[in-house]
Amino acid sequence: VVATHAKDIVDKMKKRVIVSLCLCLALFAGCSSKTYPKVELDPGKGEVKSITLDDAIEKKNNNENFLLIITQTYCGFCMDFFSESDAYTKEKGITLWCITLDKENRSTEQNLSLVHDNFGDFSTTPSLYFVGEGETQSTLLSSEESVTLESYQEWLKEIQVITE
Repeated sequence: VVATHAKDIVDKMKKRVIVSLCLCLALFAGCSSKTYPKVELDPGKGEVKSITLDDAIEKKNNNENFLLIITQTYCGFCMDFFSESDAYTKEKGITLWCITLDKENRSTEQNLSLVHDNFGDFSTTPSLYFVGEGETQSTLLSSEESVTLESYQEWLKEIQVITE
C-alpha cells in the first residue's frame, strides 16, 4: 500500500514537472518573437536614395524607421549587391538609404566612429542596418556573411519588412 501511494505521488510530481516545463517552453517561445517597427513600402516604386551620414543620424534621432546601407564608391561587393538587388528593391517598394563613405567630408576614422556610435558594428561594405524607434533594430553585415540578393531577402523577411 505504501509503495503504491509513493508511486502515485511520484507520478503526480512527474506530471507537474512535465506540465511546468511545457508552460515554460511555450512562454519562452512566445516571448522570443520580436516585433519590429513598421517600414512603409511603395510597391513598384522602391529605390536606393543617397543620404549623408549626418542626415542618417538625424533620421535615427527623429525616431524614423528606415533601411540603411553603407557603401563605398569602388566597392566591388557593393556594385554586385546593387546589380542583384535593385529590381527587387524597386518591385517591393523599399526605400534603401545609402551612405557612400568616401563621399563624406571627414576622415575615415571620424566616419567609422560616427557609424559605430550611431548604428553599431561596422567594418566592411556593404553593410545594412534596420533603424527604428531611435536605435538599430537589426543588421546584415558583410563582415559576418555575404550580402547578396538572397541574404537581403531573408533579412527583410526576418525583420518583417517583407512578409512573403
